[in-house]
Formats: sequence, C-alpha cells, structure tokens
Amino acid sequence: MIKFSNNIILALSLLFSSPVVLALVPPQLTTYDELQAEAEEKDKEDINPNYWLFAISIEDYEETDDIAFSSRSAQAFVKTAQYRLGISKRRTVEIIDEKATSGRIQDKIMSGLERVQKGDTIFFYYSGHGIPDVKTKEPYILPRDMTPATITKNKFFKLDNIYSALSNSNAGKVIAFVDSCFSGSTDNKSLFKGVAAARLKPKKVAVDESKMVVITAGTDSQFSNQYADKRHRLFSYYLIKGLHQKKFDMKSLYKYVRNNVEEVSYELGDNYIQTPTIQGDMDIKF
Repeated sequence: MIKFSNNIILALSLLFSSPVVLALVPPQLTTYDELQAEAEEKDKEDINPNYWLFAISIEDYEETDDIAFSSRSAQAFVKTAQYRLGISKRRTVEIIDEKATSGRIQDKIMSGLERVQKGDTIFFYYSGHGIPDVKTKEPYILPRDMTPATITKNKFFKLDNIYSALSNSNAGKVIAFVDSCFSGSTDNKSLFKGVAAARLKPKKVAVDESKMVVITAGTDSQFSNQYADKRHRLFSYYLIKGLHQKKFDMKSLYKYVRNNVEEVSYELGDNYIQTPTIQGDMDIKF
C-alpha cells in the first residue's frame, strides 16, 4: 500500500474539494521570449558612449487595427541593441505602445536629438502602421492616437521629415530599421475603412546617402507580415536574429534579413510575399 504524508493528503483534499479552473494563457501573453533570452546569453558588448537608439513601436492602436506582436518585437530589439551593439539605457529613447502618442513621439525625438553630439551614431527603429497620403502618396508613420484620415495634418510624422530630422542632427551616421511598408495595409488588412485590403504605392523617400542607411520591411506595394509561429513581426524577427550573429556588416545583415523574410513569406502564399529593401550608404560601419 502506498502511504502519503499528511501534507500531501491535505493538498489532495484541497484540490479535489475545491473547483478547479484551468486557464489557457494565449501564446502572446507568455513572458518567455527566445530573442531576448538569446541576447542575454551572448557576451555583452562594452557600452559605446557615441551610440544612440530611438525605438518607436505601436501594437495597440486607439482608432485603427492593432499590429500583432509589434510591442514584443520592439522590446526584443531594444534588449538586443543594448546587449549586442553596446547602447546604454541612458542613450535609449524607447517609446512603446501607450507611450507612443503623437505628442510624446514628437517631444522625445526632438529633445533626444538635441543631446546627440557631433559624430555620434543613431540607430532608429520603428514598428507600426505606415500610411500613404491618398492624394500625394507621401508616406507617414502613424502614432497610437491618430487615424489614417487625420495623420496628414501633422507634417512631423511624414517619413521624409522623420528621416531629415535624424540626418540633420549632429550624428555622423544614421542606421534605420523600419518594420512598416507604407502601402496602407498590414497583415493583409486595409487601414482605410471600407477599402478591402487596398495597397497604395507610396512616394519614394530620399535619404542622405552620405551618412544614412535604411532597411525597410518590404517594397512599396507590399505589407509587413506577422510571424505567428515565433510571436513576432516577420521582419523584426530576422533583423534581431541577424544582430545576434557574431560578425556582420550592413550588407551581410541586409542579405540575411532579406533571404529569410522572403523565404518565410513565400510559404505564407502569393498575397503575403515580402521583400525587405535597403537604401542609402550600405558601406556604413558600426
């Protein structure tokens, strides 16, 4: 006969005499993240006093569709940038979800850029909706508290002006990663109410090729995908994985991201094909 201790008997009696509710935790709510864990497992780089990070991400929008896993990817990117690139927390401007209102984004970017010293390097990361002006096709980033219909009233959020603010700062180098495609659709859903999965072709934005390079999630007529299996944005997932590599430069990082994002998007189907693009000085060293 098997004998149980008094403590085990008490625990079993409480278990079977009380109602038991089993709650399934949705995958996106679990705290473990392989990308953040992988960053922490690597040898942490020394702090580089000349590096800055501006990271903006919106998952939970007030007036339009949410973007699955956007905040999770942004948090993993920030952790990776701090561990693998040596960016200090004091030089990290992190604006995620409920903090990413139009007023706060504008204030944090401008006040942060005022602190950048001559010759510093800026890393910029954005994960959120990209909106083209229906008339001019000028692309905009979309803060949490604004709508596709009203975003063009605030010219600060025009992508051209964001890039100009970064490159016109004291920074000697600007390296931007943009997980948005500016076609008016995300995850194959239109952001314009009453328009079925519209894909507009935004106007191409010029960058200062003497000091700036930009990797964007897809071409002008595509949209950015989620990577449900990994609980991340597809582009951001492979961008972060690329930064985990022991050695990389801008060209090899872009090649790694493009090849993997393309391959996974092909598996999703013809309507989901996503090809990251690069623009600017691909020879920038960091």
